[in-house]
Amino acid sequence: MPRKPKQEFTSAAQAVHSATTAKDPLGTLEIALVHFGAAALAPPLLEHILAPDTPPGVLPTLLNAFVGIGPSDADLARITAFMTALLDSDVDRATVLGLSLCAEGVPLDPAFAQRLPIQVRAALIQLMSMFVSELQTIDPVRAQRLRAGIQVLEGDGPISSLTLAALMAEHGMPPRQVRKPAPAAKPWPQLAKGLRRHYEIDLKLKGAKPAPWRRILLAADATWDDLHQAIQDASGTWYGGHLWCMHLGHSQQGELLTGSASDSWEPLPIRIAATSQLAAVIDREGQRKFLYLYDFGDDWEVTVTVRKVVDQPTREYRTLFAGELAFPPEDCGGLWSYLECAELVRNRPKRLNAEQRERLEWLGSWHPDAFDLAQAKRSFDAERRNSGRWLVQE
Repeated sequence: MPRKPKQEFTSAAQAVHSATTAKDPLGTLEIALVHFGAAALAPPLLEHILAPDTPPGVLPTLLNAFVGIGPSDADLARITAFMTALLDSDVDRATVLGLSLCAEGVPLDPAFAQRLPIQVRAALIQLMSMFVSELQTIDPVRAQRLRAGIQVLEGDGPISSLTLAALMAEHGMPPRQVRKPAPAAKPWPQLAKGLRRHYEIDLKLKGAKPAPWRRILLAADATWDDLHQAIQDASGTWYGGHLWCMHLGHSQQGELLTGSASDSWEPLPIRIAATSQLAAVIDREGQRKFLYLYDFGDDWEVTVTVRKVVDQPTREYRTLFAGELAFPPEDCGGLWSYLECAELVRNRPKRLNAEQRERLEWLGSWHPDAFDLAQAKRSFDAERRNSGRWLVQE
């Protein structure tokens, strides 16, 4: 199926400005990063972070992208000075900036931290403690930076857990439950010199019996965005028109890894999908199971299971080599609607009512049991994702 065209921008500044009002600001910034590069994106990002009219809700995404690019100490000092000046006029905005920097592991300025109201410091400490719990086995360096930020916020003495709870309740911010990260398996064997690593991955639609599934091979240096696009293309029926995210484990209760931006999410996704490689989580941490959630209306869940590593001299970016059944059509209405469509097509009544006739007309040639592996493989293997652009493989 043809993919929906990406929005085109004439400059990095235009792209960043569009991101401040876009429904998917993170996706917009990922496109800008691909087309203009980090050096061109950094100045307009900083300009909008420091602008008083930038919507507060998009500041965490802007800072996430800015810190990911690698700002200079001078740039971080400008942000800190701006935050400190804001304390006299807009403490809420200053707090959003402070929390966003803390979540990115950027050290807090003690002078700024000690001027924050006690309830704001308590809220920041509570949220940072949650991040530490989630990151201590995933990114210990970043977790240590967050601990240092907590110490700066505590100042002369720790804020006790009882005081924290009382302050959170008083200001309408009940303590949040800390999610336990999925247990890590043993890391994969080390990669031998001269070989290129690939992952053999099973993709299976969750909740359907029988369930459509695919088996693919994907290079270890692929990004999470590459995996997202591989799932879309392997399905044969989806074309990326909706938001998505990826969790550790085969449940939405697992730690949020990455994905598109959404107002209903946790405060900050941890990884930028277009730049973070699979190997950082699969190889270094030994994680094997993930859950891909696509279309937050239809709520498609696809279990992603890394079956094994394949190390070989040549690099194959991605290959489809097994699968069964058709994935649900895009926008068909979710799991129950898909099951109804499958039942209608498999057991078509001799006499159709108006609703059935309309549904079959909308489904067209789609059949739940139809999957042509040879044809799907030709399409899937012929394309590869390279830094956000689709190119024909030579």
